[in-house]
Amino acid sequence: MSKRSVVLFGLMIAGLFALAACADPAQPTATPNTSINPTAAPSGNPTATPSGQATVAPTEAPSGPDASAGQSVFTTNCAACHNTSDQQLVGPGLAGIGERAGTRVSGQSADDYLRASIQAPGEFIVEGFQPIMPAFPQISDGDLDNLIAYLMTLE
Repeated sequence: MSKRSVVLFGLMIAGLFALAACADPAQPTATPNTSINPTAAPSGNPTATPSGQATVAPTEAPSGPDASAGQSVFTTNCAACHNTSDQQLVGPGLAGIGERAGTRVSGQSADDYLRASIQAPGEFIVEGFQPIMPAFPQISDGDLDNLIAYLMTLE
């Protein structure tokens, strides 16, 4: 064997040792623990107890329509034609609509008037406006409740 072959063979062996030293050792495979029965996490906010263990405080169910969610419904479905001030766009401005809605139809509450005006807009036409408002069948009952709650906040 030539001197060059011996040196080359030695370098190859040294390289193999270097690669083996840098390689990650084999990781053991975890065995699943079948005795654990997962359950849904309780809802609510965790709180600490004097013993240091966390407990979960119960959450309250929503108490009614959510005006802030209704604002999102308004922005998506109504804002192209209605302003929240008294300025007219395509339709009337809605500032103070809660007060006005309660006086539009004798014996009808503001909520009922607003609901009917949104679900069947051709039923009540505000004087000076054309009957061009479309119905909004895609708005769910919950979103409609939230929208009305938002409209009632407009002053």
